Amino acid sequence: MLFESTDRYFRKLGPPGRTVMFQLPLSVTVLLVTVLVALLHPGFEWSGPFMFSLAAHLLLLAASAAVPWQRLPARSVFVLPFLDCLAIGLSRESGGQHLTVLSFLLVFPVVWLAVGLRRTGVVLAVLATILSVAVPPVILGNGFTSASFIRVVLLPVILGAIALTAFGVANGLAMQRRLLHQQEADLRDLLAASEDREQLLNTVMDTVSVGVCALDGQGQAVQETPASPRTAPPLARRPG
Repeated sequence: MLFESTDRYFRKLGPPGRTVMFQLPLSVTVLLVTVLVALLHPGFEWSGPFMFSLAAHLLLLAASAAVPWQRLPARSVFVLPFLDCLAIGLSRESGGQHLTVLSFLLVFPVVWLAVGLRRTGVVLAVLATILSVAVPPVILGNGFTSASFIRVVLLPVILGAIALTAFGVANGLAMQRRLLHQQEADLRDLLAASEDREQLLNTVMDTVSVGVCALDGQGQAVQETPASPRTAPPLARRPG
């Protein structure tokens, strides 16, 4: 029921509204993580690359709201979750050991891709996860450590499984929605046929004589109402 109500709510929104609603959870979570790091680790080094990654998250949120997605091809919006993966990887690498947990935030763009693009989205989600691990060390010049190689192996496997699960749920909801629409169409057809039969029956009842006969338990007539034939309109008399 929760998935169905959420799906109906998203379908009521326009393309810009749906894009913002998909982008907003990631942006809010990044903000909360940044605030927690500032409070719990006062000595955290706010390096230039990390601030650049935060600006990238803010820019992606602004783009989700400002770009007229309804005027662009339908799949153009999925460039945002792909870039989200790269921004998350950049924040994780530039944030040091305190922000290695940012890898968990890849769930947001991965689910977005899997739900929006279905089978193609699952493949793109795995590819975006690999790039989020491989590209930031090259950009920052940090090189690859043993932890980086472990992430290259584990993150695509874990997030690929999450993408497949999200795809399965979305596909099940789509099938259920199509079945519901078909049942509604069949019910409308049945109702229309029932109304036609009722109208035909009323027409027949208005044109034939009808009598009522009540029977007792032995099948004997108890009360009988004589038929009341419908009075035919008088014929026009010919002159002379």
